[in-house]
Amino acid sequence: MKIIRAESLNKMLSEVEAIVVVGAKNSNDTIELAEQCRAAGRATFHIQSAHGLDPLAFGTFSSVGLTAGIPTPEEIIDEVHLQLLVIASRQYFINQGVC
Repeated sequence: MKIIRAESLNKMLSEVEAIVVVGAKNSNDTIELAEQCRAAGRATFHIQSAHGLDPLAFGTFSSVGLTAGIPTPEEIIDEVHLQLLVIASRQYFINQGVC
C-alpha cells in the first residue's frame, strides 16, 4: 500500500491498479485529484472517510494507492489507511484459503 499526497501522484499512478482519493466531495482539489486518477485509467474511489470504503470493491486489485486533497486532515487519512490495511489483510487470508 502506498500513501502519497498530490505532489507524487503521477509516479504512484504508474505503480498501482487502483487508488483511493480522500477528501470532501465538493473540494476542487480533491475532485481534480480524482479526475487525474481516472484520466490515468486507474480505478478510482473518491471517499470522504474510512466509512466510505467498500471492502468488496478491492478484491481484484493487487496494488492500491492512497492520496488526499490538501485540506484533508491527517487523522482522516490515517483512518482510511488503517482500514485499507485491514481490507488487504482480510483479502490475503481469503486468497490463502485461511478464512
